[in-house]
Amino acid sequence: MPEFYGGSSSEVLEAIQARSKSSETDEAGTDLSSPENRALLWLGSRSGLTFGKAAGALLPPKVVAMEYVHRYFQTAHRIFPILDKRLFVNSTVDYYNGLPTEGKGYESWTAVMYMVIALGHQYSLVDPDPEVRRRALNSPEDGEVCFQLLKACLNDVHFAGGDISAVNSLLLAFLWLYNQHRLHEGYMVLGTAARIGYGIGLHRNLKMDPDQGLHIMPHVMGWCSSFWCLFTYEREMVALLGRPCAIEAHEFDINTFPLEESSVELQYLERMRQFAAITWSAYDQIYSLSLKHLGLSERSDALRKTDEAFERWFNSWFLDCTWAKEPHGLVIRLRFLHSRLLLYRAFLSILVQGARRQEKVSNELKELAAVSVRIAVDIVIIIVDDIYPAARSSGTLQGILFHAVLYLWNAVVSLLFVASSRVVQQLLESELQGINILDTIAHGTRIFEAYSDTVASARIALQKSHTILDKMSPDSTSLVKPNGAGMAVATTPDSCEKTGISPSQNDLGSTESALPETELDWAEFDTTLDDFNNFEPFFSMGS
Repeated sequence: MPEFYGGSSSEVLEAIQARSKSSETDEAGTDLSSPENRALLWLGSRSGLTFGKAAGALLPPKVVAMEYVHRYFQTAHRIFPILDKRLFVNSTVDYYNGLPTEGKGYESWTAVMYMVIALGHQYSLVDPDPEVRRRALNSPEDGEVCFQLLKACLNDVHFAGGDISAVNSLLLAFLWLYNQHRLHEGYMVLGTAARIGYGIGLHRNLKMDPDQGLHIMPHVMGWCSSFWCLFTYEREMVALLGRPCAIEAHEFDINTFPLEESSVELQYLERMRQFAAITWSAYDQIYSLSLKHLGLSERSDALRKTDEAFERWFNSWFLDCTWAKEPHGLVIRLRFLHSRLLLYRAFLSILVQGARRQEKVSNELKELAAVSVRIAVDIVIIIVDDIYPAARSSGTLQGILFHAVLYLWNAVVSLLFVASSRVVQQLLESELQGINILDTIAHGTRIFEAYSDTVASARIALQKSHTILDKMSPDSTSLVKPNGAGMAVATTPDSCEKTGISPSQNDLGSTESALPETELDWAEFDTTLDDFNNFEPFFSMGS
């Protein structure tokens, strides 16, 4: 009986309820090897522990491994809270002491350990302590070896039925790949985690014995956290890559976290869940392949309605939230801005393509493109001025640094679109008064330079930025002069600062650009990341 579509139908649920009493009195006959019953292994403590198949000789020594484990919980765990620290650390100590660690529903526990160690090594590369960074740089194999061990450990995971440790190890592998900006691989790994999650019923509420509440609560919280992390990052990958999602947006009945009682990490995750639901709906209304027949006007209307929904959501909690001005609040603001950039950036790219082909550009398109540029400026400012300096003393902000490099790159690319073409600058001149594009780009590349020795993606971003800037002709930036000449970085009004929403655009009137009367065709534009990042042809359009 399929767990997802069949198991979620009303007929099947009624049948399950009808035989619930007989099932409860016949526990001895429960098939614990069935994927749908995997949670019963640790809910009922029905199995013993066994030795994992870890290749211990390839792993770091215990003292190094434990350092990586603790660094993981100080950083990545703050934004990806899928593990219970006490349980995991104790099991890791048991493993290095030669004790069995696998079983009780965690049949692939060592696979989780591999990726925690790998992530601990990865975050050591951006640690504020130079000695920690030096040790991590001198041991580059620590992370890669663990990733290869994970792949070997899970090579038959699709045929083994799966369990929560298989899901968690794949989620952590996704985070490790995402942090390296290996987005194609990350997308596929995240999809695999989602499919295994559905296979074991991760999207369903757990039925548990109230008498075991305290004993199993860490497992239950981890179960819910895994699903909601899956949910939120699936949404982000859809917007990043423009590819279909492996998660069904409404097919779940799992609990959310109570905001009054949960830890800050879980409250943060609940707010990101709410945000993901809004952006998911927005992306479908703007970029779904089923809407190819819609034009620019319909899509821009949907985008404006989405901004209104974002503003209502922000105002409903952000101003009164006790941790809104703390690191997790800053992380939400950053991810919020980046998601808005992903929703708006296609309109900027269409304007750039239209300028290159000397097509007529409407005021509506110019307005949307200008919003994209403003959001990009806000992303640069929040990363460089707020997150980067505070990450030296905040594990939460250190945990978002790899994300920040990716978000910053998307923002800088958007600004390079404008800086590289006088035509684009002329089109957006009235909308971008008070913004110095070149200074903002230079401001952003400081972060790439700061991490160029330890983060490969930052090094590549720095090289690409300099290459593009060096190719610009001296007169290609007539409206964006460096060193503050004539323009400065814009600031948003207080009301906008409180919500994180960029100011609404004024009515631009009916004046059109003096370009040929050729209309842009939305259907010809590909909104995937591959197309968006293939930006070099756009920078040879001339002035």
